Parts: sequence; C-alpha cells; structure tokens
Amino acid sequence: MYRHGVFLILFLLVFSAPLTEAKAFTGLISGTVETEGIANLLSFEGNHFSSINFELGLESHLDYEGYHKHNPRWALNLKPSKNSEITIKRNHEHFTSPDTFRLIKDTNFLSKTRLYSLRYGGIHGAILKNVPFKSLDSVDVLYLAGNIEINSASFRVTELKYAGLKESGSARVLEMKVDSELMASSVAMGWQEDTKGDVSKGFISEIALKGKKLNGSLEWRQIHPGFRSPFSENEKHAKNRRGYHLTHNAFVGNLKISANFRRHQNMEGTRQYNQHSWTISAKDKHTEVEWRLEPTTAFILRYEKDKIRIQLDAWNASLRYANRYGGLNYDLRADGKHGIFRWQLGSGQKVRWRAIGKYDLNKKRTHHSVFVIYELDKATFQLELGKYDRGNILAGFHDSPQFCISWGYEF
Repeated sequence: MYRHGVFLILFLLVFSAPLTEAKAFTGLISGTVETEGIANLLSFEGNHFSSINFELGLESHLDYEGYHKHNPRWALNLKPSKNSEITIKRNHEHFTSPDTFRLIKDTNFLSKTRLYSLRYGGIHGAILKNVPFKSLDSVDVLYLAGNIEINSASFRVTELKYAGLKESGSARVLEMKVDSELMASSVAMGWQEDTKGDVSKGFISEIALKGKKLNGSLEWRQIHPGFRSPFSENEKHAKNRRGYHLTHNAFVGNLKISANFRRHQNMEGTRQYNQHSWTISAKDKHTEVEWRLEPTTAFILRYEKDKIRIQLDAWNASLRYANRYGGLNYDLRADGKHGIFRWQLGSGQKVRWRAIGKYDLNKKRTHHSVFVIYELDKATFQLELGKYDRGNILAGFHDSPQFCISWGYEF
C-alpha cells in the first residue's frame, strides 16, 4: 500500500501540470550474470519543469540455488526555491556527509533503506531508515548539519543519532577552516558514543603553505580505536592512530625537491606506521628519483614521456616498462625480489579491453584477468573474467575464479 501511494504521488506530480510544459523522460534496462547470481534492473527517470526530478525502478535478484527477490527503487527530488531542496529515496544512493570523518557514505544502503532529506541554505536535515551499521545492525539515523561562511573562514557542525534493535549511539563533529591566498588551516574534532556509553574521540588538524617556490603541509591527528566512519563501508581515516605528517615541495630552477615524513603509531605506542621518503624531479628531463627509507627501503629511477614509462628500483631488483604500439598499450613488470613477472595489454578504442597475466617463479602459481567493454550510443556490454589486481604485483594469486557479464540499454 505504501509503495503504491508513492507511485501515485509521482504520477500526479508529473502529469497534473499543463501540457505545454516541457518534460524529459529516459529509461534504462540492465542485467548482470556473475558468480553469485543474476540481477536485472528496469528504471525510468524524468524531470518536470526544472524543479522536479524522479526515478522509478524495479530490481530483481536470482541466485543459483533458486532464491529470488524483487525490490522497488525510486527517488524524488524537489527544488521549491534556489536555496531549498527536498529529497525522498528508497533503495538508492542517498548522500555523503561532507564532514572530515565522513560519517555517512551514499553507497551504504540496503534494498529497504529510505531517505527523507531537507536542505535549506547551509542547513541539512535528514532521516535515514534501515541503514546498515557496519555488519552489526540495521538502524535508523537522524542527521543534522549546519555550515556558516564568514569571509575566508567556514564553520561546520554535524550531529547524528542512531538506534536499531541491537545498536544505538550518537556522533558529533565540529570543524573550522580558514583559507587565504598563501595559507590554509583546518581543525576537526569528533565525539562518538556507542551502545555501552563509551565515548571515542577523533582529532585532525592541518596547516598548509601555498607558496610558489615552497609549499607543504603539517598535520596532527589522534583517532581513538572506537572512532569510526559509522555509516560508510570503509573508514576514511585509520582508527587507533596518533602522530604527525609533514610534506613539503621546494622548487629550485627546473628541479622539484619533495619530502614526505610521517610519524604515526597506535594509541598504545606498540606499533609504528611511519613513512620517510625524498623525491627529486626534473620535469624538463622527464625524470624522477625517489629514495624511500620507510616503511620499506627503495631507490627508484623513473622516466616518463608521452606514452613511455620506465621505472627501475635497483634496491629491490624490480623493473617496469610501459609503452604504446599503434593502438595497443602494453605494460611489462618484473619483481626480482619475489620472482614474479606481470604483463598487461589493453586498448582504449571503441572496444576497450584489458588483459593481465602473472607468474610466480618461486611458488609456481599464476593469475589472470580479462576486462572488455563495448559501448554504443545507448547500449553497453561488459565482460569480466577473474579479479583485477589494481596494479599490485603481489595480489590476486589466492582469488577464487569469478566472472561477470553485464549489459545495459538506455531509451
């Protein structure tokens, strides 16, 4: 009954205005066949005037054991005035909170997740129903944030409360940023209280120099073990960390000299997460030298011009050569320390594709993956075999076989 009522409201909003008003409608039908099962989506999008946008859709999922489910998907966006916006959604990407700790991420939702949102000027209030709270619970969230700008300074306050069957708590973030022509600074302080009443804190402060000959930044952070990005699939900042991070760039003639120095540890002081490296770049010569001392030692020489890329790490006996021959891109890598060879071929023409192969000499193991996408004006076909290693020469050897075939057509 509730779903039918929403569809009726959308229908009336779209078709009750005079016929002389311009309307635009688009549709999408897509499908996926992958290792876990089969999924399909049929959706319609439209706008009426410039202030009403809507989307209606239906998703279906079928696994290989015969279990299937259908979920409605819809969104309605209204802009009554220049400074106001009303949004209602179900089973849809919602919003990402702009605070430093990213309390909420738009892709964190379930098929039953709903959003009721109101924005007016610098104030944003929202209610999220049935949002996943990590893997612990599904909760309801009350969110309120306000932002004020005074000359070059901005102040933001964010507060949320959540409650579910097993978990409940609250979070608050206070932020201040000052930005000028030569310098920028920011401070973010956060407090979170969990179901047990335990309070965790997060603090990040940064100052940056924006000079033409010398620039850099200095950051200090202290994030307790229990402080997290509660409604995001991944943490934006690693928890249980404290310490400082210094970076700087100096320009001397045609040279750029960069330094990266980080001293991080856990709150107990038993683990270190340090970084220390120096880089000298000569852009007119297309060359760069990096000397890395922490967390691992490396001495890397790089040359990059047009499509050619050469990288040699003499310390770790690794070599990379990438180039383009005609319409073919190729990338060859060798890691002598681990005894691994990796090749990658690809093309960026109308049919885009990428093929990767790796071989481990020491452990006699292999890894392969293939990606192909064919795009027309309104249609797309995509094939994936294996899992992309994201350029990490050590990754992927233990991945289980997987595939994904997907397609889409807009009308």
